[in-house]
Amino acid sequence: MPRYSLAFIAAPLLLPESVRVAKLYGELQDWSAVRSHVLTTNFFQARRAKTGQRIYQEIASRLKTRSDEELSLLVTGTPADQQYLLWAAVCRRYALVGDFALEMVAEPFSRLHRTLTRGDFHIFLNRKNPWHQELATMRPSTETKVRQVLFKMLREVGILGEGDRLHAAILSPALLEVLPRRDLRFFPLPNP
Repeated sequence: MPRYSLAFIAAPLLLPESVRVAKLYGELQDWSAVRSHVLTTNFFQARRAKTGQRIYQEIASRLKTRSDEELSLLVTGTPADQQYLLWAAVCRRYALVGDFALEMVAEPFSRLHRTLTRGDFHIFLNRKNPWHQELATMRPSTETKVRQVLFKMLREVGILGEGDRLHAAILSPALLEVLPRRDLRFFPLPNP
């Protein structure tokens, strides 16, 4: 089983930056040209070139998992569409996030379990330990950072609210039109 990458802890959702990169990609239609433009113009107004490069690499790795139609909606869609598209991109890019979204958010939500706690995060890690040795050797500080960033992203997209309550994702018709069906598993959806 492939190792879980924890690179997402370096940056949460990055919504405004991701929309700007998606817009630039829409104009240039070439990821190499986008990278070159971002890095030569200090696109993110980062104090250090390495910071801008890291931000770009993270955003590009997420956006490259999306279709051109999804990237177009990321630029033109509602704030909710943008948030949900980025959440799906993070879930698709990082297996740990996708597995967590499915097993600890979407499935429990469908069974009317409507809260998400630190304890749920530890249950998830313990469940995955036999298949992912990298989790068993993770330092407590790294585990805390992973949980914090993961919960922050869930809050940024509106799935996790006050009192650790889970909220249903209300996906727009425009989003449902472009989002691959397999990505619906990452969302707590209202019961039909």
